[in-house]
Amino acid sequence: MGRPKKTADKELIMELAGLNCSLEEISRIVKISERTLQRNYADEITKGKEYVKTSLKRAQYRSALNGSFVMQIWLGKNLLGQTDKVETHNKDEIIFTRSIKEFENDKPDKPKTKKNMVKKNG
Repeated sequence: MGRPKKTADKELIMELAGLNCSLEEISRIVKISERTLQRNYADEITKGKEYVKTSLKRAQYRSALNGSFVMQIWLGKNLLGQTDKVETHNKDEIIFTRSIKEFENDKPDKPKTKKNMVKKNG
């Protein structure tokens, strides 16, 4: 005769899995080894994780329908494949609007020399 079979609260395992607890954390709480959890309670762990995902999706959908623009945008991008239109512009781009004749009429500045600078300051 082998050791007595350990049993655990299936609802508690599902709840802990839904809170994204690790197998190690669940095993410590329900006092069953990780190996036993994996072998005997894999369905409960999977159901717990899936139940919480479904509940979260439902809450997000409800939030979007109640007017959350952020959630509407997020769901639109993730469920409907919508994207932001991104336009990039070169920040260093310079647009000249002067005609060539205007450039021809410009007089070049006098070169800055120490002599010119002293006269202005002194």
